[in-house]
Amino acid sequence: MIDGTSYDHRQKIEINSPIPEIIATFMNIYPLTGERMLLIPLDLVEQFFDPHESLMYILSRTQTVPSEVHYKVSKVVTYLTSHGIPLESLGIYGSLQSFLTKS
Repeated sequence: MIDGTSYDHRQKIEINSPIPEIIATFMNIYPLTGERMLLIPLDLVEQFFDPHESLMYILSRTQTVPSEVHYKVSKVVTYLTSHGIPLESLGIYGSLQSFLTKS
């Protein structure tokens, strides 16, 4: 269930690219938008990362574990918050999230 809408992850859609079969298995049409996207059933997810929690971790380590990426993330956050976006609304996700929280 995503946004209150259930979907059948067993229903395959046609994919015309060399995507590995395991990924192709979970490509579906998202019912709310009609877009094709990767929808993984929750029972197959091993770990969730909270984007805001990861951002706070990264910001806490910017001074103790300095790196160019940490510095740039800090600068972007400073810019966004100084222009009225609440820190609570910000987060970091995806491969950058994984990379930065391991360093």
